[in-house]
Amino acid sequence: MNDDLDLMRRVVDYHDHIAAPPVLVADDLQRGRRRVRRRRGLLAGGAALGLASVVAAVSLLTAGGPDGSPQPVGPPMPTSTFEPVPGNPGLDGPLVAPQSILDVEELGFRVEGLPALSGTLKTDRQEIEVAVASSTFAVEVYYQGEGLGLTATDQPRQEVSINGVPGTVVERFDGNSHLTYLVWEYAPDSWASVWRSDDAYTPSRKAQILTIAEAIRPGGAAVRVPFRLGTASAPLLAAETVSQVSLPRDNDFWHVSFEGGLVVGGRSPARSSCDPSAVSSIVVQDFTYRGYTGCLLGTGEDRSQVSAIVLEVDGTERLVHRQDSPLTGDEIEDLKPVLADLTVATSDDTATWFDLRTALGG
Repeated sequence: MNDDLDLMRRVVDYHDHIAAPPVLVADDLQRGRRRVRRRRGLLAGGAALGLASVVAAVSLLTAGGPDGSPQPVGPPMPTSTFEPVPGNPGLDGPLVAPQSILDVEELGFRVEGLPALSGTLKTDRQEIEVAVASSTFAVEVYYQGEGLGLTATDQPRQEVSINGVPGTVVERFDGNSHLTYLVWEYAPDSWASVWRSDDAYTPSRKAQILTIAEAIRPGGAAVRVPFRLGTASAPLLAAETVSQVSLPRDNDFWHVSFEGGLVVGGRSPARSSCDPSAVSSIVVQDFTYRGYTGCLLGTGEDRSQVSAIVLEVDGTERLVHRQDSPLTGDEIEDLKPVLADLTVATSDDTATWFDLRTALGG
């Protein structure tokens, strides 16, 4: 599957052959998306992001196959050798995949003593990010039968114990990066991971990662999102095709992905993405729709193709783009009402937010 950890593995493996993506260090991506977009307390960002970076960030985080679905990578998962450990306070059973992402009413886990800074629901797993000593770590719990198998490049390894359950820590370096991750089977055919990427000079994170893993407990927070799609969304963004949903801690940045590659999102920028002084190189057309200002963002060498639509409503930006291919003229006109009809929470109080079926029309 094309997940964040696999992306980082590939960057390390092919460092001498590829250019590092703009989000190489996971925290750089998050830092831009949270507090300039909350992403994961991920470190208060300084400068506001241009929409181009938002689109790039959402694209990376929602990457999958041509239809938006996760793609398998690596070797087949090994035969389960899991043996329960009496008295283990951690996860006590497999996380079973729902029929639909929209069926998830609460997360299946939490990290005791460390509130989630953000989260993501995907078709194969649930993710959250937590912070220890101002550093953020990704925590991933896979549904039964899913997971990431270790490969020959996952070296050097160290066998560890997570509340009596065996696991493996891998700490990998290249000239510029230091990737540390812990993988273990928490229930039969059920896998979990805690990981972080740093600059190469950063001291070992193994102790912090193991502490987080041992604090994982069953039962998590209620799933709520700060947006609701309007009725205009139904023909283009069917609820049954949702493939990924971000779970923000506040309403500064959120997105939802659909099979077929369409991504709808929103954020509260310090500077408008349609401001020519901010992103003049990618704005190809300004427009007004239902009294709201907006713009089309271009892609390609001559910017002749439209990569995203932005609509500014009540001080927030709403955007839609499709991964890997431009939007056509007809799609642009069909998607403008999707953005105009969105309901976005005006408060960070999650009690005022929406459950997934209400938010996505399921």
